[in-house]
Amino acid sequence: MAVPTLPRAVNTDEQIDSLLADVVLDRIPATSVNCSDNFFERACLHGVASLVYERVKATGEFTAPFATRFRQEAIARAMWELRHRTLLSHVMAALRDRGVLPVCFKGTALAYGLYQQPHHRSRGDTDLIVPLRALAATRSAFQSVGLHRQNSLPGDSVHAQEVWLWRGREGDVHAIDLHWRINNARALGDLFSYEELHATAHGLPLLGNLAVTDNVNSLIIAAFHRAVHQFDRHTVSTGSVHSGERLCWLYDIHLLSQTLTREDWDRAFSLARSKGVEATLVQSLRLAHARFETPLPDQLSGATVHWGLADRYLQKSPLQREFAEVFGWGIGRAARHLSDVILPPGDYMRSKYAAARCGWVPWLHVRRWAEGFLKRVAMSRAGA
Repeated sequence: MAVPTLPRAVNTDEQIDSLLADVVLDRIPATSVNCSDNFFERACLHGVASLVYERVKATGEFTAPFATRFRQEAIARAMWELRHRTLLSHVMAALRDRGVLPVCFKGTALAYGLYQQPHHRSRGDTDLIVPLRALAATRSAFQSVGLHRQNSLPGDSVHAQEVWLWRGREGDVHAIDLHWRINNARALGDLFSYEELHATAHGLPLLGNLAVTDNVNSLIIAAFHRAVHQFDRHTVSTGSVHSGERLCWLYDIHLLSQTLTREDWDRAFSLARSKGVEATLVQSLRLAHARFETPLPDQLSGATVHWGLADRYLQKSPLQREFAEVFGWGIGRAARHLSDVILPPGDYMRSKYAAARCGWVPWLHVRRWAEGFLKRVAMSRAGA
């Protein structure tokens, strides 16, 4: 393999991200990169550190200090994966006992369906969707295997999912995101129903025959999931904060794209247009192409891209999205949403600030409002 001439100084995040994409695709040997601390941290931020280590192993050059940190990270991810798979097997057994058949989507579904090893797809949770009628039975199953529900705002106007946590003996935390709609946002929550995803899902033997989304649905979900989180802020080990796209999301799209036939692409574009996310699908494919040279389907050649309601929502800044969530669905729902968000019950506030010296609920509300304001200012700047 010919080794391209690398820049003498790789100083910017963009330059490092470009190098990471080159290494993941094996366009340049992993060991030809001068591995700075920032290179390793950007790899972890983007969820591709285990993939980079696979490229290091392929070279057979385990030179310190380059390989050591990536090897440790890859081992940690592999150990987490083993424990997470065991947890999921117990969860599935408890759900089957109660007649619940969830569908898994996003990270875990892709990790076991696309990647050579599931720990190569970095993540911290598993997303499951169940029908609303099965919610009580699912909660009972989770409790029976030692999962505990994370404290969250009450009210269906705020959430369409809840987080359940399990802590291993080694102190590692495992989360299951339990959905009854596919996304909290009203503009996105009804794009795919449980019934629709279950109709085309297939089982994965490694996960106790857990049903996972098919690749066409997975591609559309990956495309709008990337857009949902495009303004997120991520903190790395040094404490520095970064915002923007993660390479693992684009690599998911890259791998999914390579599995689709011509007929699959026709279905994908037809489905995306019907759901109002065609422009988001096109944008995601082009971003994947820019990073990973993902082949673009023929459907993009000279086609007029249709902008749907969900597309327009996803292009809004984080603050604009919040306004749309509150005021875009009628006065009655806006009032319920504001009540749920601004003045949640005292039990929730005392649980959220259990370690606070002052447990007076009005003061806790003031503290929460101030924290929320600062968070939204930071999000607004990231989306500017």
